[in-house]
Amino acid sequence: MMFMKYFKCILIVVVTFVAGTYGYYFLATEVNRHADFAATVIIEDTLASNAAYDLEKLREIEISIKDNDSDLTSKLIDDFIKIKTQMLQACVTEQCESIGKNRIK
Repeated sequence: MMFMKYFKCILIVVVTFVAGTYGYYFLATEVNRHADFAATVIIEDTLASNAAYDLEKLREIEISIKDNDSDLTSKLIDDFIKIKTQMLQACVTEQCESIGKNRIK
């Protein structure tokens, strides 16, 4: 009789622990999925913004070339290279840093 009392208590604790572990796992999985989605959205938005900026600057360069304004074209290209170099220097990943160092040389 005493054994059944302890067995029930231990069984309740074990079932609660297992249920809690599975609950935590599913909660952590969902939180991780949402964090991955949010990070992907931020990265895609950043890439799209950078592409839009690059297109705008390249159109300015194209217009200055069509107008045969070599001084303005040279200035726009120099500014564009400087900004892109600063962007590469500001990155924090190892691969990005190595690309930035190679571009500067």
